[in-house]
Amino acid sequence: MRVDEFLVWAEGRPGRYELNAGEIVAMSPQRARHADAKFAVQTTLKSAIRRGALPCRMCLDGTTVQIDHETAYEPDALVCCGGGDLIETHIVASGALRLDPPGLDLALADLSEDDDPA
Repeated sequence: MRVDEFLVWAEGRPGRYELNAGEIVAMSPQRARHADAKFAVQTTLKSAIRRGALPCRMCLDGTTVQIDHETAYEPDALVCCGGGDLIETHIVASGALRLDPPGLDLALADLSEDDDPA
């Protein structure tokens, strides 16, 4: 299945799904530990954006991001910069998260720090 077909298929359907290499994958229910980790990442990103006075915002989870023609994920946190629908994807498993532009640079370990979300 391609992403455009997947989006039509998923519209209004109960549950949450992702598309991985053309295959529909049901997302499992979220546990408290995952929700806590996701919140820590989101608030750390939001604070880094504010500290850097970057022209971006931290978008909450639930937004489907197309990776290629047959893959679309719902990331736990998303940094949105500028206008339009173009999304540049950076999946980070180790090291640092670098978005240039706009100039956001965070060590992956910093994404789990406790930070004031305000």
